[in-house]
This record gives sequence, C-alpha cells and structure tokens, in this order.
Amino acid sequence: MFIMALVFSTCAFSASWVLAASKFSFSQGVSYSGRVRESSEDKVASLMPELILEHIVAPSSRLPSEREVLDRYLEKLLLERQSLFLQLSKEIKVRDSLFLSEEKPSKLKKAIAEQEKKIKEIQDKIDASLANADKAVAQVEERIAGVKKEKEGFSFVSIKKLFFAEDSEEELVSRPEYETIELYKGSASTLYEPPQKALLSGTDSRLFAKSAMDEKINGLILGSITRYGDYISVTAEFKIFPGGYEKPNAFKNGTTVGIVTEVGSIDNCMQIARNISRYIIPKIVNSMSVQLYIDISPAEAASKCKLLVDGIVTHPEADGKSVYIPSGVHTVEVECESYSNSILTYDFKGSPTFLVHIPMQKQASGSFSVNLKKPEEGKLYAGGDYLGEVKKGVPGASVRVNSGNILGRFESSTKKTESSEDGEEATPLGFYYYVPQSEQKDGASLMVNAKSIDTAALIDKHRRWTYASYSVFIMSLPLTFASTGAYVNSLNAYYKGYGTREEAVKKNNMRLGFSAASIVTGAVWLGNLVWYLHTASKVLPVKAKPASEKDIQKAREKSMLLDSGAQKKAEEKDKAPAKDKGTEKAGADGKGNAGNGASEIPLKEGEMEASSGGVQNGGN
Repeated sequence: MFIMALVFSTCAFSASWVLAASKFSFSQGVSYSGRVRESSEDKVASLMPELILEHIVAPSSRLPSEREVLDRYLEKLLLERQSLFLQLSKEIKVRDSLFLSEEKPSKLKKAIAEQEKKIKEIQDKIDASLANADKAVAQVEERIAGVKKEKEGFSFVSIKKLFFAEDSEEELVSRPEYETIELYKGSASTLYEPPQKALLSGTDSRLFAKSAMDEKINGLILGSITRYGDYISVTAEFKIFPGGYEKPNAFKNGTTVGIVTEVGSIDNCMQIARNISRYIIPKIVNSMSVQLYIDISPAEAASKCKLLVDGIVTHPEADGKSVYIPSGVHTVEVECESYSNSILTYDFKGSPTFLVHIPMQKQASGSFSVNLKKPEEGKLYAGGDYLGEVKKGVPGASVRVNSGNILGRFESSTKKTESSEDGEEATPLGFYYYVPQSEQKDGASLMVNAKSIDTAALIDKHRRWTYASYSVFIMSLPLTFASTGAYVNSLNAYYKGYGTREEAVKKNNMRLGFSAASIVTGAVWLGNLVWYLHTASKVLPVKAKPASEKDIQKAREKSMLLDSGAQKKAEEKDKAPAKDKGTEKAGADGKGNAGNGASEIPLKEGEMEASSGGVQNGGN
C-alpha cells in the first residue's frame, strides 16, 4: 500500500491528437571536415527525432489552448469558404451559359432568376462565414482576457435577472477539452516525410502546413544539427497545426510553440534527446513538467526494480530517483523480482515536485487450494493467472498465497451463452470468486459454493417478469378504487332509503373481488422484485470459505462423474420435460456414450452463467 493517496481521474478524451517528427537536417551543406557527409551523420539525423519521440509518453492527455482551438475553427471556416467559392464559380458559369442556351425570353428570365437565387445563397454563406470568423476571434480574445460583457455595467440589477438566466451569446468556438496524444502511425520509429515541394516552399508555408494536415498531423517536431568535431548542436522546433491565428491581424501557417537547442557528444545522443524532450513535453501537453522523487524501500528492492510510467519503462535521472513527467494523471508501477508489484495512479499537478514513497512487499510463500463444491469442467483463474483445469477427480486447483485479497474466476468448458440474433457469438459461462487475505494460509483448503449460470439472461428474464407484474398491479388499482367508491355510494344510498340492499351487496362483492386481485398482483410483483434483486446479486463474487476434508472428499467424488458425462445426463434428466415414447434420446447411443455430446446440448431454463474476465489482485 502506498503512503500517497490514490486519485482517479474522470477526464474523458474527446479526440486524438497526432504527434510526429521529421528527419533532422544538417545546417552545414557538407560534412564538418569538408568531405561528403558521413553515413553516421545521416543516421544521427534520423535517430535523434526517434529518440525524442520515445521520451514522449503516448498515449497521454493534453489540453489545447484557446488559441489552438480557435485556429482549428478558423481553418474549418477557411476550407468551407474555398468550397463555397468553387460552387459560386460553377453557378455563375451556368448563369452565363443560359444566354446562349435559352432562346425564349420568358424562359431565359425565369432560369436566370433561379440561378441568381442560388448565387445569392452561396454569397450569403460566404459572408456569414467571414462574419463568424471575426466573431469567433472576438469571443476567444474575450475569453482569454477574462472579460465578460456587462450590458448594464454598474447599474441596478433588475429582479428579473436575479431569478432568470440571461440569454448568453452562442459560442462559435468550443471550450478546450482533453485530447489523447498518439504518435504518428503509432510508432516512434516512423518519421513523417514531407513532400519535396512542401520542403522547398518552407516550413512556414501554406503548402507545408497543408501537407502535414493531410496526414492528420496536429503537432510536428522539426530540427537541425550542426557538428564540429565529436560534438553536435541540435536545435528542435515544435509546431502545431493548423496554426493561422497568432494575434490580431497576424496570421501564420503552423504555430511555433517552442524552440530549444542542446549541445552534447555525438556518441551520447540519448542524453541530448532526453534534455530536448524535457523542454518540449510541457509544450506538447500544454502544462509544466513535474519532478517525481521515487523512494522505494527496502534498498534491496530499489536496487533491482523496474519503473514504469503509464506502461512505459522509465529510467531515472543521474541521482537514480528523479523522474520528470508532464503534470496530470499518470500511473506509476514498480516491478521487482520476489516482490509484489505496486501500482499508483495520481493526479500530479499543483506542485513542481512530488515525493512518491513505495514500500515493496515480499511475495508470500506457501499455497492453498480452491475447490468447487459443485464441480464442472472448466478452467480456474486467480488474479488474472491461470491455475488449472477442473476435471475428473480434480475439483479445484492450487493458489499461491498472496499479500492481499485475491479475485478469481471460473470459466466453464461445457456451458456457453446462446448466440444472439445480431450475430454476437456465444461466450463461456462462469462465475467470480474472491479469497480474503485472512483465509490465505499455507496448506489450507477452501470451497467455493457456486455454479456457472447465465446471469445476464436470468436477470433480464426476472426484470421482464417484475415489470409485467408491476404493470398488472397498477392496472388493477383503478378498478379497486372505482369499485370501492361505488360500494360506498350504494351503502350510503341504502342507509338513506333510496337504495336497495341487493345493490349494496353486489357492489361489495365487486369491491372484494377487485381488492383481492390487487392484493394478489401486488404480492406477485413484490415476489418478482425480491427474486429479481436476488438474481442480480449473483453477479457478485462468491467468497471462498474454509472446507473440511469431508467436504473436499465429497467434491472429489462429484468430480469423478465429469469425464463420463453421467453428471450431465443426470442433470438433464431432472430438468428435461417428459418425452414421447417414440422420441429418440439425444446424445446417447445406447453404449454409455451419452457424454460425448454434452457440450452441444443447449442450456435448460434455470442454468446460469457469469461473464469471464480476470481482475488483477487489488491488494497489490
């Protein structure tokens, strides 16, 4: 268990954000020695951006700035206007061609009017797009400045505004939302190669920006290398696309977010890449990086452990304990031989430095057995690890003692769900179980009292019965209330002398009948509701309890029936409806081979299932 508290993030990534890097170029036209460029230098130009990308934690999250979201919206409007202009040119050409194709003045006038209407609609759309662009810029500038329009200034606020929300102006540009960082084509070793025309036009040109956006690239790392002797100077530039709006009345294709230059030995490219990435990462995630000081105890575990951040192996700095990561939610995992793995998920923000103390726990020695009280053929899992098969003479499997609670599952080999009409394939039935840490003792024998059932189907069945009985109960109430009212009226009429006794008795019998119906339907509804809740609770893991040697022996005897199929046949005989004498028995050939088709026999009503899937030991 960690000293630091766990915090779980609920951020939902709205979209992916693709990061790429291009092969770096050498600022010198030829090798530093004046000769043709060496092959090793060319390899460094490709290796450096790859090493930088490897230090980028992906997938990770980032929050775009207001200006970046504005750039995307303006780019969208620009593409729309370009498309509208092409449509406008087409419609104008069609209008001009009418003078040559139409001979009758009346038809010509009508056709021209229709074309003018289409042209006017396109022109209005272009004007609206331009107006929205200016309006969007103004809105974002206002949001950035933190200024809200106050129509009444410091004047008296009316009572109406105290109780009714003021109609707010529609926001054209959405608020920034978290995005998932993904590497270009999913690999750090795949570099983006811009077209030659785009390179010749320059990295700040519209052609270069468009070529990157055509590849769905949102961020691009460019760079140049200068070499003198055995040392190199590497300059990396990070650009965000589409760019465009930089400040009022200033536009640029692609926005340069940061430029950094690092110097080092050509034989130590890893260190140069790490230092560059440390500067670029905060620019990518749009937040400052934080320092994690990892304190692992005992010292024996710290000396041979493996540190992972968001699933990626991370090497500490020179001090052996410091790790730099972008601020935000990250998962830190420590693995060490002979020790239980430790995992921490925390929102690292609000401070430039965090101390993460991780006490490692020795893996417990010894083992115990988990057995099924109602054995059936299948596979046993514990903490996501496969334990063994339940088969003839083997009602369970051995589990290693763990330092925490164990959550396991059983997956049946003979029982499956029915295939759905929408093409969903049948899945094995099973159930979950858990073993408390207090019950994990060396040599102990535990018993799980559960069987594979189609829990989802049963829950759905009981849910329908519950809704149906509730509907009938509700429908009976108006009749009960109406008959009760009619009886009261007839009784009052009888006492006042203008009604008959027979009429009052008749109304009373109707009241009693409808009341009885409401009571019965209400009782049926409550019974179905309790049954439904009881069935829904079957999805919960079953606790493994200590078992005596006698209980284990009974389970072993039951498991002896598994291989021959006798147990399956006995269960089917109890559940199957009566058959006609002339009906042939399925799955039996009269020679004791009834069990051969056991896995193909459809499930009978009342059999249940549990979805399969392992859950890692939460105690770690």
